[in-house]
Amino acid sequence: DYDLKMGLGHVCNRIAKDCYTESHRVAASRDFKRNTLVVVCRVNTDKCVEVVITDWIEHPDRDIDLSSFAFAQLADLGLGLIDVTISEK
Repeated sequence: DYDLKMGLGHVCNRIAKDCYTESHRVAASRDFKRNTLVVVCRVNTDKCVEVVITDWIEHPDRDIDLSSFAFAQLADLGLGLIDVTISEK
């Protein structure tokens, strides 16, 4: 769900001083702690990307919010939402 942060470019968590940057392999999650390395794979493809969790997502229907750069490794940005599997590395 890259579009939740799209257009912001650079969002920082003032408390943890972690940054969400569209041009890096980072993501927000409600299931994994910050600084956790996870592998995100698009369902029914061989496309995967490693990302570092740098932020929290509160959306109840989303498991992860990928940066634009990370999302683009899996699919065209125009898709917006895709089915993925997520595993801690």
